[in-house]
Amino acid sequence: EFGRWRAACVSSQDVDVVADGVNITIVSNVIQAEASGEGTNTDMKLDWHFARATVGKSTGHGGSTGEPAGVVVIRNFDFRVPYVPASGNASRTGWYAARSVSAAGIELHSVTGSVAVTGAGGVFSGKAGLQVEGLELAWVGNSAITGTLRRTDIAFMIPESVIEQKTDAARLHRGAAGLLFSGGVGATGSVSIAGDKTVSRAALTCSSLNIESKEKRFSLKGVDGTIGFSELPSVRSDQAQPFRFEKLEFGAVALSNGLVVLSIDGPGSFLVERAVCGIWGGKVSLAGLRVKGGGSDVEGIVACYGIELAPLLSALHWVGTEGTGEL
Repeated sequence: EFGRWRAACVSSQDVDVVADGVNITIVSNVIQAEASGEGTNTDMKLDWHFARATVGKSTGHGGSTGEPAGVVVIRNFDFRVPYVPASGNASRTGWYAARSVSAAGIELHSVTGSVAVTGAGGVFSGKAGLQVEGLELAWVGNSAITGTLRRTDIAFMIPESVIEQKTDAARLHRGAAGLLFSGGVGATGSVSIAGDKTVSRAALTCSSLNIESKEKRFSLKGVDGTIGFSELPSVRSDQAQPFRFEKLEFGAVALSNGLVVLSIDGPGSFLVERAVCGIWGGKVSLAGLRVKGGGSDVEGIVACYGIELAPLLSALHWVGTEGTGEL
């Protein structure tokens, strides 16, 4: 009969490889496997720590971290998972943590979570802070093998919170650099991975949201609505997403009480399928208004009715021109 025993092995080799065009670099990589027991009862666990890991290939410029946009960066990662025989049904609990993770234009900090491991897969959950104070990302998921195919499903959410102070939108997503926002924001979404196929969805909800450009080129107030995205991490929305707003100001133009139905094609490109709002005592409606290249190229159909002529001429800065009536 065996007494108490313990065995351990440690590897501290860093990793720098390229697989299928993807670069994987792990710095200060330490893996320790440990087994202990008494008699025939065995307890095994795996500890993994690294200071920094980068995975992916560059697809553009990064944000505040200076990392390329197509790269996932993980800093100060720790992971402990118990060993469970593949043929068994027992469940053992492990944990993971990271100081920060940046990917797809989003930066997370104080990442923590747990893993419940079984022989065929497991379930996991976690949470992390966003770079905007008051916003937190949480997730739950499971992974299992059916036949020879592994499937992983993840559901995530950012509980809606109200941001009182004007905040740099780049802290929420790098693609929103140049904007300030305040008000209520939240999100939900899911990711499913089966073999080499990935399906993802997300929905961003805003309430009484205020947005303005840092250069004071425009100001948008009182935005309410939800927009769905079906191709993460690309910025491409579902079609016909409705929003309402209280006021939109740019230059001498002020629009009020607006309804906008739009779809986002990608960064700097979107289609206003239809819109109606108040302006200069009347109404303006838009149809098929497509904006490209951040607004430098705009085309579409605009119709106005009941517009007071005097404020229109004033906004156009036609010196020496006066008028009354409606258009």
